[in-house]
Amino acid sequence: MVFQRQYAWESAGIKAGPPWLEEWPEPFPAWAFEGAFLSHLIDIPMAVLMAMKVFNGKDALVKAATESLADMSAETRFGSSLALEHCIFASHFGIFLSDFFVHFFRPDPKFIAHHICAMALLVAGSFMETLLVLLFWLSPPLSWRLDR
Repeated sequence: MVFQRQYAWESAGIKAGPPWLEEWPEPFPAWAFEGAFLSHLIDIPMAVLMAMKVFNGKDALVKAATESLADMSAETRFGSSLALEHCIFASHFGIFLSDFFVHFFRPDPKFIAHHICAMALLVAGSFMETLLVLLFWLSPPLSWRLDR
């Protein structure tokens, strides 16, 4: 998605930012922000589905807020009942990994630190005995751009 947006912008003769701005003040070109926004649109249905799962009643909310992976059987942890959660983590891990390839020649310490920490949290949330695991899974779709 991001490389397609780069191609579209550069094919139109626009290298960094919109043509009505004389100088583009951001560390990354505008097509990178547009591509990231479009890539993260997947977060909307994931957040809605996760909210429907977590806020499906008092019992579901209490379970989501108190149950950890240690409390779940292996069939539950790695079975279809947590497929949405694993899909959320896998998609975000993939998006973050692709960001490294897209912005390889524009290293930014804040960008790199944010992505490495987020990827570590995604792996921890999927495979470690994390407390509040269901509420933790709700956070990536809702907080994807709070670092900006």
